[in-house]
Amino acid sequence: MRRVAVFSAVVMGVVLLLVVGQGIALYMSDPATRLIRDRIQYVDAAALVEGELLHCPDLVTKFYSEGGYRPVWSSEKFVTPKAEAFLTVLRGADDEGLNPEDYHLAKIESLIRQWRNGDRQVDKRVNLDLLLTDTFIAFGRHVRNGRVDPRTVYPDWYNFPRRENGDGEIIDALKQDELGKALKVIQPTDSGYEKLREAFLRYRSIEERGGWPSVPGGPKLKAGDRDDRILLLWKRLFLSGDLGDGAEGGNLFDEKLERALRLFQSRHGLIADGVLGASTVEELNIPVKKRVRQLRLNLERMRWLPRALGDRYIFVNLADFSLEVVEKDKTVMAMRIIVGRDEDDQRTFVFTGNVTYLEINPFWNVPESIAVNEIIPKLKDDPHYLSSRGIRIIDGWSEPAKEVDPESIDWESLDPGQFRYRLRQDPGSRNPLGRVKFMFPNEFSIYLHDTPDRQLFERARRTFSHGCIRIEKPLDLAVYLLKGYSDWKREDILRAIASRQRQVITLPEPVPIYIFYLTAWVDRGGLVHFCRDVYSGDRILEQAMNYRPGRRAQLPGRAKFSG
Repeated sequence: MRRVAVFSAVVMGVVLLLVVGQGIALYMSDPATRLIRDRIQYVDAAALVEGELLHCPDLVTKFYSEGGYRPVWSSEKFVTPKAEAFLTVLRGADDEGLNPEDYHLAKIESLIRQWRNGDRQVDKRVNLDLLLTDTFIAFGRHVRNGRVDPRTVYPDWYNFPRRENGDGEIIDALKQDELGKALKVIQPTDSGYEKLREAFLRYRSIEERGGWPSVPGGPKLKAGDRDDRILLLWKRLFLSGDLGDGAEGGNLFDEKLERALRLFQSRHGLIADGVLGASTVEELNIPVKKRVRQLRLNLERMRWLPRALGDRYIFVNLADFSLEVVEKDKTVMAMRIIVGRDEDDQRTFVFTGNVTYLEINPFWNVPESIAVNEIIPKLKDDPHYLSSRGIRIIDGWSEPAKEVDPESIDWESLDPGQFRYRLRQDPGSRNPLGRVKFMFPNEFSIYLHDTPDRQLFERARRTFSHGCIRIEKPLDLAVYLLKGYSDWKREDILRAIASRQRQVITLPEPVPIYIFYLTAWVDRGGLVHFCRDVYSGDRILEQAMNYRPGRRAQLPGRAKFSG
């Protein structure tokens, strides 16, 4: 046994020496490998290569450490085809709505020119390799996850999961010899993103060809009218694709032009009445340059969405005041919604959740801000305000809590800042939550609900709530969510509503809900839509997208990689 142990130790020693010897031989065979290893140990958040600040120094270090410090974009004799192919991709970064100059492009091209002109110093080669690696990781992160973290620019975006980080997958992709295989890892697979990207390229092409004409203002025009402005309207709608074949009808506003104008209006969040009025003219005259900008910004937002939203989910677009239910990538239900006012404390937050239950004939627990700022002042003028609206006073927010007689409270001397009661409105026709509410528990107390104010759905701009989302078709949504639940058909829900009794129904399985914000998107029929930036999110995002960290001078004590 002792001989066997000794023999095994000798064999292991020989194997180790062979492995170490091969590593040393490989290490010594290419001086670039040695130089990369020496430099990597100094990489930190302020590392510079050829005067360029690295985007992802931590991942650059990880990649080379795991790969034995070998260069991956060049050999001693040539720049690899993979590098040439990636440079072509990088030059086309603007096709993704990204800026190629954000990715060391000028410096990389300069180093490659020097290489081709015979300047093949090892430090130049190493710098080229480091910059290409850093660029691939940064570009991969941005295409896959978004260039901007929404939580750094939007205070009302909470708990919104960006696409899974995937740094490990990006590192693995970088190890692929073929760029095509590597790019598959970082490219979004979402069909909505690809459609929006195609729209972005199409509108950018319109901009490059000179854009579209303006349509002068004036009296309203409708089908049957004749006017010199109509010829410009024909041209404008043809260029944006609303007219189809684009056959012009001169100065006559005919039925074909009316259909095209209705399509344009529906795509731009307007009331589709087919009449050329002031609001439609305003929308027609928005320059194509601004539309290209909108598309670019919303490509970025689309990159924030998870890669897989699920087989069945609810998608709310706050900017468009719309909700759709999607099942297996098909819209099975759509409706108008009302969202929070454009005020700092009343906007509807952007976040995700899971709808787990619904309430029929819900109580409305009046938010404290509404109770103090809106209801108490009315009580001082009308002592019967509460009873006439079925609002009860509860002694606190805990359960159970006792009901309080409103006449026992001295409303005149009550300090609103010390208000400790809960106001709860009974179910009924005047209850702001209507007959059904849909719950996806969250820290913001936001939910979907019915509303008695049905007339507000006819407005084009629907920012009327205190933050919750009022929906146009609550009964239809309830029937859909309870589909397959044998105890709850449409007639059962109607019967429960008629009882005026509060009832909680747990869904058979949770349904994901995404509350999002898009000012440009492509629907499942291929139509490009635009809407107003009701929460001023585009302006904020554009500032973040245009920010470029400047090149830094050498910092004391920091590593500087340069030739």
